[in-house]
Amino acid sequence: MPPTPITLGAVVILVIVSMIAASALRAVGRGKAVATAVAVAILAVPVGYLGEMVAPAEHEAGGAVGGNAARGETLFRNGACPACHAITGISAGVVGPDLTHVAAVSATRKPGTGADAYLRESIVNPQAVVVPGFPSPSSMPPGLATGTDLEDIVAFLMTRL
Repeated sequence: MPPTPITLGAVVILVIVSMIAASALRAVGRGKAVATAVAVAILAVPVGYLGEMVAPAEHEAGGAVGGNAARGETLFRNGACPACHAITGISAGVVGPDLTHVAAVSATRKPGTGADAYLRESIVNPQAVVVPGFPSPSSMPPGLATGTDLEDIVAFLMTRL
């Protein structure tokens, strides 16, 4: 995983702070201050990578929604979604669950999973959680959206409170 601008920025800040601190102490010469700064930088990079592996950026982990809701609505309307799913004022499908208030309902479907993560999982792997009252296995094929399209559709569905 390449370093993010935040990790690189943190390394630069740590180097500068350690140089200032070492110089302010005047207990060490300029050479030792530079050596201290280099040591801090060498230690900060792996710590930054470790932090990103343990707590990756939210969009990579399925946390915050970062898609384009307007584009997601267009994808929803023009894709296969309306054939099976209803959203008041948009579509009238009856094969799959009604999505009119899906953002609010999704937050309760799978304990410990946020609404956006649940929606992502439901689109990528519809068999993961089949909504009560609908046939299991789900008739929805897996992976109908991926990448940016998936994020945009999730962003749109998250507006459906």
